[in-house]
Amino acid sequence: EPLPITGSEGISGNGQYRIRYTKVGSEIEFYGGGQRFWKQKSMEYPYLSHSGRLIFMLNGDQSAARVIDLNGNEIGIKTIAGRVCTVISFAEHEDFGGAGFLDGSFQAVKADGGGIAAGRVSDGGMVKSMAISDNGRFVVVHGGNTKQDHIEIHHTGTGKSYTRSIDSVHISKTPIHAANDGRVVVLDKSAMLFLDEKAKVDFTIPLDEKRDGHASIKEGAAAYALGYTTRRGLARFLLIAKNGNIICQRDFPGESFLDIAFEKELIFLRGSDNLYCYSLHEKAE
Repeated sequence: EPLPITGSEGISGNGQYRIRYTKVGSEIEFYGGGQRFWKQKSMEYPYLSHSGRLIFMLNGDQSAARVIDLNGNEIGIKTIAGRVCTVISFAEHEDFGGAGFLDGSFQAVKADGGGIAAGRVSDGGMVKSMAISDNGRFVVVHGGNTKQDHIEIHHTGTGKSYTRSIDSVHISKTPIHAANDGRVVVLDKSAMLFLDEKAKVDFTIPLDEKRDGHASIKEGAAAYALGYTTRRGLARFLLIAKNGNIICQRDFPGESFLDIAFEKELIFLRGSDNLYCYSLHEKAE
């Protein structure tokens, strides 16, 4: 039987676990398979990884996130701390996660809470966006200030990092995707950037300028799906092959934003008023 919704809920990416809380409350409950696993007295704000094995509990002043497992126990480094959390990000299909802060510090961990990358963005800026590859080998951080933004690609296996400045300054986050081979896709204000694992530009795709606000990039086997809102207020969907060719483009004038889920051949677009579903099949040889 479905559980009654009282307050707010977070759901793991695989749909197996949910965490229940209230935005101004003192208790958090964690459920799996219709059963309650645990209940804690807490005023923190919870975030779940894809399989629910990794949970971040962000405190009220956003200065720290406790790292716990699905049994409610603190694990690994136990806490990621900084000055005002600006972003929390998880790998799309695995249990790696990270947090970045206004003071420019960031840290990423694996499923057992052990650290895989940490540091501070260059040029004394803040962390604006963050992405982690599904295999945990690459942590990508978008940092900057009011004058210049940049992308840092951190290789967790070697500890090396590579940095590239981008053309636009973003007020806050912008969509970033990190692939398992280190390739990175970034939505700049007027272009989609395709970078290699050393932050060199493979190619760019010019786009109508985006409006600040929600946007989404997701990767499939043969293409990337992009949803964003143009400066003129049009919610736009693009399907882009990995060689840069645009397969499909469509505008949704009735929607104020588009969020995307891309699973195997299915693409779901969630707008402000409607849900759309597409399928993508590779051409037979």
